[in-house]
Amino acid sequence: STQLKAMFYLRYIGALFYDGIIIVAVFFFFTALCLLCREGVAIPSASSWYQLSLLFLFCGYYFLSYQHGGQTIGMRAWHLSLVSMTTCLSKKQIIARFFLFIPACLFGIFCLKKPQHLLKKWTQSYIILIT
Repeated sequence: STQLKAMFYLRYIGALFYDGIIIVAVFFFFTALCLLCREGVAIPSASSWYQLSLLFLFCGYYFLSYQHGGQTIGMRAWHLSLVSMTTCLSKKQIIARFFLFIPACLFGIFCLKKPQHLLKKWTQSYIILIT
């Protein structure tokens, strides 16, 4: 059981790493498009529209991936999936995972609980290992 948990967390970290690479590539592509539209003029570092656009792309990637199949590309590569404890994975559950991820991590550290268990309880959804 301990070995299975270790394998799960290793796969979860691997999936996050893969998704991180994809997100960075999406950010580069979006930035290149913005620079083309601005005719090569640099985007000011304090541009709220640009920062919000990157946040939207980040959330959009995860939301669309979870909504269509419960897996991101990284999760698919590492045989992981997000599933609901009720019926189908709902938009409400996906959005709740976005907003409750950081509180679950902070609460887990201070109360010595695993963030994944808190997210499971709060959102009625959890990540499984597909064998």
